[in-house]
Amino acid sequence: MFQPASQRLLLIACSQSKRPDPGLLPARARYTGGAYQILNKAEREGVPLPQVLILSAEFGFLRPTDPIPDYDRRMTAQRVLEIESTLRAQWTQIVVPMLAGITSTLVVMGYQYRSTLIRADALLDLPGLVIAQGGLGTQRQQLTRWLRTSAGG
Repeated sequence: MFQPASQRLLLIACSQSKRPDPGLLPARARYTGGAYQILNKAEREGVPLPQVLILSAEFGFLRPTDPIPDYDRRMTAQRVLEIESTLRAQWTQIVVPMLAGITSTLVVMGYQYRSTLIRADALLDLPGLVIAQGGLGTQRQQLTRWLRTSAGG
């Protein structure tokens, strides 16, 4: 289950839709939005998955295996200001160690989440950076293409 290819990194936002199960679930199991559905489908089809890093409005940066409860928090302009320093610290502790060997990075998230990354200087020096553009549907199409193209298919 979920064996990521080490040379690619996907930065993805949490999703509003979540499994409401009580207790803690791994972040990748908790979130059920469209981009997570794409990842799950790709995995079922045997597409090699990238390293994944999730930006959560509640927790900041998460690994897919990090256990989280059900919650409801949106990334607002105020929340961006509240978690900026936390994100900078997490970037150093969580993200920088993941970057060794990464050659391709895709960012799939809405404007408010992208602005959070920009404020935290988190887009600096990401190898092979591509930021998905357009609305959520268009970004999901770009994610699907990137997963399959990067996998050689």
